[in-house]
Amino acid sequence: MSKRIIEDTELLKLIMEIHQKSRFTYGSRRVHAELREMGYFVGHNRVARLMKLNKIRAKVKKRFKITTHSKHKRPISPNLLKDIKVVKSNQVWVSDITYIRTQEG
Repeated sequence: MSKRIIEDTELLKLIMEIHQKSRFTYGSRRVHAELREMGYFVGHNRVARLMKLNKIRAKVKKRFKITTHSKHKRPISPNLLKDIKVVKSNQVWVSDITYIRTQEG
């Protein structure tokens, strides 16, 4: 085996260890930064290539998405501010907490 293959095998072990310690959230940039902190000066492209070849990927968190669904049969609260005349700003404040989950649903 060539020297490069042996180095890549050892580097891959370190990459897998760093990736596992990050709970599979680190991508090639962070893994590369960790390797540099540990004293291994390898190129980012080499780390990215080894991760891609071995199918090591960062877990991507699903973004929280608020959607509005107007076509429902649940009661709609009345607009209590409909008849109030606001003359200047900061007189009336409103909020909506319908997105907070409760035991009732």
